Amino acid sequence: VGHVGKPERLGKIGEEGVETAVAALQQTLTNAQGRFRAAVADAALVCAERLVADGRREPAAALYGQLSGAGETEQVRMAAWLGTVLSQPDQAAGLICQALTSGDAGRESMALRMVPEAPGGAAATARFAECLGKTGPPLQVLLLGALAVRGDTAARGAVEAAAFSADAAVRLAALKAL
Repeated sequence: VGHVGKPERLGKIGEEGVETAVAALQQTLTNAQGRFRAAVADAALVCAERLVADGRREPAAALYGQLSGAGETEQVRMAAWLGTVLSQPDQAAGLICQALTSGDAGRESMALRMVPEAPGGAAATARFAECLGKTGPPLQVLLLGALAVRGDTAARGAVEAAAFSADAAVRLAALKAL
């Protein structure tokens, strides 16, 4: 990256140089450490956002994928996950459900925030409703609230079933959602 310039500038390279920027960022991420890695990861996030804005989802997905690895900070992984979801609206419901059932508190929290306005209409709502049975009671309560905000009747069956839960908080949340 030394011959290209500062890593934070790579994410802002114009259309004609975007392939060069992506390649340089991906290569540099493999070995960068410490503060330099943080700067390169930030530049890669900026570059991926720009790619999405320009309709170039495939190279953006590659950057987001690389930034989702265990070697990244939680902040970078969460930003990459969010970018992946927002850049792939046709897969958003599935990605959100994966996060809701992941056991990762950070991803669960981000996914819950996305449920009310996620794209996909009734099909997405039904997918989120399926996740109810795959989570524990505390998350079920929050997910029932998010489904209520979504206001789609596609979740009605799952919400009605939750009204008969053994957990009192889940029952109450389901009744409120209905």
